[in-house]
Amino acid sequence: MLLEITGLSRSVFFYHIKPKTDKDEALRAEIKKIKARHPEYGYHRVAAELKGLSPIQYHRQSLI
Repeated sequence: MLLEITGLSRSVFFYHIKPKTDKDEALRAEIKKIKARHPEYGYHRVAAELKGLSPIQYHRQSLI
């Protein structure tokens, strides 16, 4: 009855927006740590630092 009154389809009425997950959250945190220690570093030096870290899978992502 409510759907008829509002004129919405059932799928729209029950639709819920899912929160987006940040798959690069750990990488962003690591970049912020590096930039806090070395604010003069540019993206080339930050990338070089990230390549030396093993726990984070770094594959040429620029998130600065």
